[in-house]
Amino acid sequence: MNWTDDVQSLLARSLSHLDDAVDLVWERVAERLGWYDPQTILSYRGFADENEVRVSGRVLANDAGGGPREDDAWWENLAATYQRFASRDVSSVPVELSYEGEKQVVETNEEGFYTATFPRTHRPTTRNRWRTVRAQVTTEDGDEIEALHDVIFPGTSGDLLVISDLDDTVIETGVTSMLLMARLTFLSNARTRTPLPGVSELYRALRDGTTAPPRSQGSDAADRPKSVPSRGQLAQGVCPIFYLSNSPWNLYDLLTDFLELNRIPKGPVFLQDFGLDSDKLIKPLESHKKDRIAQILGAYPNHRAILIGDSGEADPKTYLEAARSHPERVAAIYIRDVDPGTSSERDAHVATIAEEAGALEIPFVAGQGSIDFAEHAESAGWIPSESVEKVRAAVRADLDRPSLTEETNPGPT
Repeated sequence: MNWTDDVQSLLARSLSHLDDAVDLVWERVAERLGWYDPQTILSYRGFADENEVRVSGRVLANDAGGGPREDDAWWENLAATYQRFASRDVSSVPVELSYEGEKQVVETNEEGFYTATFPRTHRPTTRNRWRTVRAQVTTEDGDEIEALHDVIFPGTSGDLLVISDLDDTVIETGVTSMLLMARLTFLSNARTRTPLPGVSELYRALRDGTTAPPRSQGSDAADRPKSVPSRGQLAQGVCPIFYLSNSPWNLYDLLTDFLELNRIPKGPVFLQDFGLDSDKLIKPLESHKKDRIAQILGAYPNHRAILIGDSGEADPKTYLEAARSHPERVAAIYIRDVDPGTSSERDAHVATIAEEAGALEIPFVAGQGSIDFAEHAESAGWIPSESVEKVRAAVRADLDRPSLTEETNPGPT
């Protein structure tokens, strides 16, 4: 470790200790004033592997607030964003969780988060199933606050899953322009944000898959590229979709509302906990996705993953590292070009990553988005040919509707 790393580590520890001291003083004042009585349980979507059911959530002293409206003004969206980031977490609160007749009590940590696991008892065999875990907090006044965790149970007969980035892969974020990204993040809501063209139809096709029989391994096998699996090889059952983002957990409701409003398949969403703790200050952003990918692959050893991302951040590099670590587990890598029509350093970087993925015999598709990915998925036997036509039609329809990037005044000027 060089001297710059020493200084960074010392600064991180100092800020973390200062943050802890401020939090302690503030909590004591707030408790006396009754500002930290639990009001809301944020119940994040969970998932089940072969052995366990896993859920996590957060307890806040804030009201969750109402849902987004299409006619909300920019200042209303800004106020809602402020409320998300001004959330008051409640630490050391017992949370009772119930699943299939079993109960357990866990306690929130210093930032209001809790996690719990239950033994898996429900075992669907052919399709994804969603079940629920109930969370309950009892306030000092005896009031009961409840929420439900939706939990995905992937079918045991399928061996394909999707791990997808969100920002500029599913939802338009404007990563190539800091001003546009700020306007979209702070001055819009789940109803006014725009999905990338064709994403909803593509992801539904991947979720539903195909039951096409495997191609013959005879004469056509020699003509097919080694990197493209035979038709139907990964097409059993219905594949689960997991979403990753470097966004903070404060934006969870916005992102899940966005997915639902745009008919994008439901799935667990993994975000980040930002703060002044030393491990959060000095931890690279890409390590969050890398760790989550490893966690998901570890939870489903009989599944292979399609990794979907974009060229705007570190997705190509992160996905290549995942492929190197788990070469037999990555079925394909799809990367959306965030600046099509221009030649940039991003394009050169993606081209280099594509060559390295090719050396691992892992399909790597870099293109403008949904149509390119759908065509490859159809050639691999993961979706039927009619789904490609539906994706093409969806792309045309989505391109015809206005985008926030085209609006002249989505916020103050």
